[in-house]
Amino acid sequence: MILETLGFERLHEFLLTQHPLETTMGDFWQMLWDHNTQMVVVLSAADEEDFPIFWPGYDDDLDLGTFRVKLVQESDRVGYVLRDFSLQSLKDDFEMSVKMIQSSHWPYHCSTSIASVFDLVQIVQDSTAPSYSGPFSVVDR
Repeated sequence: MILETLGFERLHEFLLTQHPLETTMGDFWQMLWDHNTQMVVVLSAADEEDFPIFWPGYDDDLDLGTFRVKLVQESDRVGYVLRDFSLQSLKDDFEMSVKMIQSSHWPYHCSTSIASVFDLVQIVQDSTAPSYSGPFSVVDR
């Protein structure tokens, strides 16, 4: 399910969606591609039972027919995992970068301090290029 919302500064600033399942992973990446979404905030932990990992690893590109998803970089911060992906068109020279910020312990890690909620907002703002105008995608259970 996808829900477009009115954001703080403009209409269609956010795409809210549930954590992709095995059967909807391709649909999730297609949504990012179609909406030119270059920032994803994941507020759910990925585990093998209820919430599968829906991104490729370093050695496993995800081929979706018209484009390919490739993990470029992954780094850990206290309470967060930052990932950079490249979405490459298989039909022309178009390439899109997508940043993913995962807060695996949401909302529990935020219960110790309200400041940690603002830390997440700050990380998202710091990771977004000033010229970026597409919607953010927020993924939760």
